[in-house]
Amino acid sequence: MSNNNDINIFDHLLQMEAQAQEIIAGAQAEADHRISQAENNNRLRHEQAYAKEAQALEAAYQEEISVAREAYNKKLTDYREELEKRPLDKPAFFQLTELFLRER
Repeated sequence: MSNNNDINIFDHLLQMEAQAQEIIAGAQAEADHRISQAENNNRLRHEQAYAKEAQALEAAYQEEISVAREAYNKKLTDYREELEKRPLDKPAFFQLTELFLRER
């Protein structure tokens, strides 16, 4: 009877080990699932925050470009207007040109 009892105990221990393996495998699968979900959630939050910041920076950049273009166009227009207001003194220009040519 002792032999039969030993076999029953051994079978019982094997069943307990099999159940423990199932529990561990289930726990590992659940842990993997939760880790994967957390990583996906973190990635999504990061991408949303990055996209929001990128949009803000892009808007600020476009505004700076617009301001710079307006300032450039204003300076160019002012310069052209100033040049157009100046009288042309062709005789003085030709005299100066002849003077430079003679010195060479």
